[in-house]
Amino acid sequence: MQMTALMAGFYRISEWIMRFAYLNLLWIGFSLFGLIAFGFFPATAAMYAVNRKWVMGEWDIPVFKTFYTAYKTEFVKSNLLGLILVLMGCIFYADYLFFMQTPNRFEKLLSILFLALFLIYSLLLFYVFPVFAHFNITIYQVIKRSLLLMFLNPLSSITMIIGSIVVYLTAVTFPALLPIFGASILSYIFTWSAHYNFEKNQRKKEAFNKVD
Repeated sequence: MQMTALMAGFYRISEWIMRFAYLNLLWIGFSLFGLIAFGFFPATAAMYAVNRKWVMGEWDIPVFKTFYTAYKTEFVKSNLLGLILVLMGCIFYADYLFFMQTPNRFEKLLSILFLALFLIYSLLLFYVFPVFAHFNITIYQVIKRSLLLMFLNPLSSITMIIGSIVVYLTAVTFPALLPIFGASILSYIFTWSAHYNFEKNQRKKEAFNKVD
């Protein structure tokens, strides 16, 4: 009986390893298919769409079909979102470098402000694609809702940061695993953490409506 349970556990672990490896390969392949510049963000959105299904308990979905459908459907919108995120990051980082190089003390203080904004922007990236995959909303609403989730759920942000550190340390220790599991596992952690907050906020909203 114990051996049977052990084998069943081993089978489930092996199954999930294959799931994440397959999803990671799809992400890499479709990023390259779009010449990276145009494929990276649609492939990332598609990867989060698959992970969202898994987090919601839909284990038996056709992975390739789900991925490819999301890739095609969100190709333009995800690239627009990606362009906005890249521009935001470049602006924050360029301003930070500019103010750091000036001898003026007041402007050095401004560099601290831009560094703080850059850190907020970095945390925003944790939420953007889980929100993008979960809600059918505009790009502006995606960014706005991601910011709200980030500020209202610090525990979720901490979970994401810890998950990122664990994946990073694993990649440093076993670099061969990075192209096999890195992105898919990290996106699953982000999706799981964000989805927990989606459900929590939905329960609060339903409870509030009942009181009304």
